[in-house]
Amino acid sequence: QREYLDVTLASIGDGVIVTDAKGRVTFLNAVAQELCGWSLPDAKGRRCVEIFNIVNETTRAVVQNPAEKVIETGLIVGLANHTVLIRPDGSEIPIDDSGAPIRQKDGLILGVVLVFRDFSEQKKSAEAMTAVKNELEQANQAKDEFLAALSHELRAPLTPIIATLNRWQTQKRLDKEMLAEITMLQRNAALEARLVDDLLDIARITQRKMPLSRQVVEITVLVRAALEMVSDEVRDRKMHVTINAPGQHLWVDVDPARIQQIFWNLLKNALKFTQDSGRIDIEASSTSATSVSISFTDNGIGMSSQTLGRIFQPFEQGTEQLVRSYGGLGLGLAISKSLVEAHGGTISAASAGHGTGSTFLITLPKAFRPGPVAVDPASSDILSPGLGSLRVLMIEDHEDTAIVMARMLEDMGHDVVS
Repeated sequence: QREYLDVTLASIGDGVIVTDAKGRVTFLNAVAQELCGWSLPDAKGRRCVEIFNIVNETTRAVVQNPAEKVIETGLIVGLANHTVLIRPDGSEIPIDDSGAPIRQKDGLILGVVLVFRDFSEQKKSAEAMTAVKNELEQANQAKDEFLAALSHELRAPLTPIIATLNRWQTQKRLDKEMLAEITMLQRNAALEARLVDDLLDIARITQRKMPLSRQVVEITVLVRAALEMVSDEVRDRKMHVTINAPGQHLWVDVDPARIQQIFWNLLKNALKFTQDSGRIDIEASSTSATSVSISFTDNGIGMSSQTLGRIFQPFEQGTEQLVRSYGGLGLGLAISKSLVEAHGGTISAASAGHGTGSTFLITLPKAFRPGPVAVDPASSDILSPGLGSLRVLMIEDHEDTAIVMARMLEDMGHDVVS
């Protein structure tokens, strides 16, 4: 039986050390002799702590020998991470091990068996994985920074283009054909600006640099402001849009521009996937003492369960056929979700399947004090010609934008210093 046991222990691929009840070495298999740097004749009879000399890799503090710990506790023990075995020549090997008591039938401990292995390859693999992870994180951060810089540089030239086209539209001195072409250019330039703005927002969200300028506003005012932004498309496509809101005010403490952006995204989404003369129903309500909700329901193409599961992921646009048919980057809903959650709210989507329409539901924390009604900045009359001539100091770091803005203000009759 002893010979059978010795052969068994000797054939194990891990290092094996056996001690007596006092922690003195009685056996080392060939792997243990190689790892520890001791031959069996030299090690036999010595305390295990001499043969199995282990320290913490980082602090260099001596780690309690597992054989001694097993004898003290009578339990199976394992080493903590970052433990190295120091060999007689001073070389070190990271190891992983466990120790267990050898008992008689009556429970008396006759000795300890330690099983351990060289952990070098696993450690190298873990270090390599950590290095790759760090490189990927740095590359991802560099990508986000590049995307933010690129989006900003793409956005700057669009501003004077859009402003100039808007100026030409308002002057009404162009013939019908030219005005139609200007309108087409303005529409596509605005779409390009929206795509760039979405990229900027994704970059800000990724870098957690999305500031919110909160104020208490009435939620339906923001709905109507967002609806006004798409009013031309609603009218041209003969869409039926209804707003159902309770008699009392629904106050929320939010960033009005960002919530209006969310509502605009949902409206544009509903318009995009609903045929002409379709319906969009908007309903605002007080869902509890602490929250308000607002839903956008259309009778458009609807969504499959697979699409619903991915709809709020960046660059998600449903099937390849939808991408070809409707275009876009698939960022609007991902941005909306991040903005809603930044306000402490929730957003969800529901659909019974293709051809059944879709519903998007937003909940936001209720504000417990009334505030001023938000006004869409685009409809502000502060610089309208009716107020008479004003002397305006206009500061802008993009030269072409400064020129166009100055001309627009001068068209209104104001004296501009830029």
